[in-house]
Amino acid sequence: MTFDNFDWGFQPGLNVEYLKDLNELGFVVNRQPLLILGKTGTGKTHIATSLGIKACEAGFRVRFYKLQELLSMLYATLADDTTEDVINKLTRLDLLIIDQFNYIRTKKEYPSLLLDLVSACHNRLALIVTTSISFEEWGDALGNPSITHAIVDRLFDHAGIINIRPGRSYRTEGPNAPKQYHPDKPTS
Repeated sequence: MTFDNFDWGFQPGLNVEYLKDLNELGFVVNRQPLLILGKTGTGKTHIATSLGIKACEAGFRVRFYKLQELLSMLYATLADDTTEDVINKLTRLDLLIIDQFNYIRTKKEYPSLLLDLVSACHNRLALIVTTSISFEEWGDALGNPSITHAIVDRLFDHAGIINIRPGRSYRTEGPNAPKQYHPDKPTS
């Protein structure tokens, strides 16, 4: 998943110039968050991965996690009291990508762990967060709206936003999407 194989014309509402500007990685140098919003299949993960690969090629230290696996990893550190060590290790990165902030299998500790991580990363490294749900739904997704509000507050500080919510799903409407069968139309 790079910008070399990204279909630039598929999402007409996508600000291509802004994306090309992000590709220069100024947001990584400036340690800014980037929030990518959109329905399933609109290219959020492709954009995040492409920027991550570009950052790796430029010599930046980058890690990519799906939110569920990141929270599970942080939760596991509670057993041996290594949470602070793991968070400190993550804050030594230049770019941390957190993919698929949506409805997850949550535990009551997850919101606090995520707040600890986001707070530690704030102004120390760039974050990319992809989400298919609105920020208002994050509290329900994590199970604690008040802590989630603090997370969103930190992420919005100096953040760039790519909003492809009204976009089309590449999986269901793109060139490789399954063809729909219509019984009243002859097949070719």
